[in-house]
Amino acid sequence: MILKSTAFVTFTLAILFSVGCSNSIDEKKINSIRVSTTFEASPETEDQRQLSYSIQLINQNELPLNLEWVEPVLSKPLANRTTPHEVTIPIQAVVPAGDQLTIEGVIQIETSAITDLESQREEAIKGVTLKLTSGEEIYVEI
Repeated sequence: MILKSTAFVTFTLAILFSVGCSNSIDEKKINSIRVSTTFEASPETEDQRQLSYSIQLINQNELPLNLEWVEPVLSKPLANRTTPHEVTIPIQAVVPAGDQLTIEGVIQIETSAITDLESQREEAIKGVTLKLTSGEEIYVEI
């Protein structure tokens, strides 16, 4: 009788333990720790500006991030003034648990109809979409 009870408790604990463990990435555990943006004149035309950015993320998951690509998510006024494929950055990288990732780039923004560009600099980038090699997409709000 004691043997049956011990086996039942062991089996129950094994089920509870496996339910409590997860092999998926928790997007709430990927955080931005530093973001900087600047607008500069474009060397190509007067109607464009370059948005240079640097975003530093930290992976606070217990699992590594296996990245396929990253894409900064621009504010609506700016997103409507760029070509979407310009924003996506192909990246084949693994970010181990506890490590940081710095994403840097330059995006051409058509600015002929924007009157107060500098006031939009602080909120130019709203977040980052991360595409994992598993196919999962994770949005990290900034």
